[in-house]
Amino acid sequence: MVTETWWNEDIEDSELMLPGYISLRCERAVNKHRGVLVAIQSIISAKRISDDLPDGCILTIVDIQLKKNLVCVIYNPPLGSAFIYTLADSEQVLGVIEEFKQYACLICGDFNLPKVNWSLNHSVDEYEQSVIELFERHNFHQVVDFSTCRKNTLHLVFERKVENTTAKIDLVFRQLFDVSDHEPILISIKEHREERKTPVCNYFSFCNADYDGMRREMTLFPFEATCFTNID
Repeated sequence: MVTETWWNEDIEDSELMLPGYISLRCERAVNKHRGVLVAIQSIISAKRISDDLPDGCILTIVDIQLKKNLVCVIYNPPLGSAFIYTLADSEQVLGVIEEFKQYACLICGDFNLPKVNWSLNHSVDEYEQSVIELFERHNFHQVVDFSTCRKNTLHLVFERKVENTTAKIDLVFRQLFDVSDHEPILISIKEHREERKTPVCNYFSFCNADYDGMRREMTLFPFEATCFTNID
């Protein structure tokens, strides 16, 4: 997932040099800083849903291990920008997500909320506090608890019904592609798998067999014994 791509419709997917991946993109003609992209391995089933979303937002359903998951990527410009997400924009995104509330969901991206103390889920800024409360009302939990751009935590990961979600700086990616002051974030999900239950088989003991009935049947239908036992 990439935010603030600066790409436009003149750039072809083939120029992105992502072999083996499909690219889901969203560019904005007016504000070039607002582009976002989701790159998904071509072996994974994924479908982009709903065009009824604000600019700078992609929402897709991804099938992972036969389970459907919602993945949403957002770029929200900094405070003071003419293109910053209004609360109505955020409510619009969450409203579409609620239509698929049966699925686990991740909302990731550069939210540009620098004044939030995420250990307390609180901000001194009225706009930022309203955003926090909006996501809490929709039962989302934010998992990034470290600085992602200088001393600020701007890149966030909200999860709902996605257990054991963790985030950390991707040191390998940063070493290979050290081109930004924004830290690359590695999101890990440890999915709980139910233990396979051992099939229950019923076994019967011949200690409780009807031997009198067996003797009667053998008398009526004589046969030549091919095995012997010491049981009377």
